[in-house]
Amino acid sequence: MIFLYEEGRELPLLPSTYCSVFILSRALAYGTGTAFAPFYGDEKGNVLSILDGHAVLFCSKADAEEWITFIHMRTDIMTLTVEKEIGEWLSNEPGFSVTCRSVMRLGMAPPPPADDLCELSPREVYPVLQAAFGDNAPPFDGWYVDISHRLRHGLCHMAAIRFDDQPVSAAMTVAECEHTAVIGGVCTLPEYRRQGLAGRCVLGLSSKILKENPQKAVLISPKNSAAERLYQTLGFITEATIYSFEMK
Repeated sequence: MIFLYEEGRELPLLPSTYCSVFILSRALAYGTGTAFAPFYGDEKGNVLSILDGHAVLFCSKADAEEWITFIHMRTDIMTLTVEKEIGEWLSNEPGFSVTCRSVMRLGMAPPPPADDLCELSPREVYPVLQAAFGDNAPPFDGWYVDISHRLRHGLCHMAAIRFDDQPVSAAMTVAECEHTAVIGGVCTLPEYRRQGLAGRCVLGLSSKILKENPQKAVLISPKNSAAERLYQTLGFITEATIYSFEMK
């Protein structure tokens, strides 16, 4: 039976996967009893997290049908992210538009950060993010509140590059927990691309994360094959696949 987590109730122990890191990161940032970021679970240890219409589900394939039925009933879910096993099964179900992406893990120690890396405020980063992602960029208000909150609580890191006092490239962690950090939001202004800036931001950010905790795993999910090839040259190794679904 699926239940709503109440304040103070702890999540079950989850393995270190892309989806579980997002779930644990949201719990660390907001707790398990907030109305705007609800968590749902069952007695088998499956967990669903929803924030700003974006749901992340960690569950076994044996229990997926019940959870997908529950998700279909939710009018507040716009997207759903799941691991490969559930994603492959769900791809054959009606009512979804699906994309799949690789998950890569940093397989080597990054070099020290470049001297020109800096930290930016969320307001400075967002125009670069918007220029890079266009209509796929998250709406500013929700993104700003989430990033600012996680920065204050040490659950978000950023690395960026300025040219002539203008932010031109950046990378940030989109989810962090004790054992894993996920890098995302890698962006460069169009006129500054193909200069290696994004790679320098990713490596600098990875170095910063591992300096604080050398045992931490660093993950990244490239948005296309070109980005995947870039991250391979930086020392990332493809290890998994995730599926993202848009609710029709």
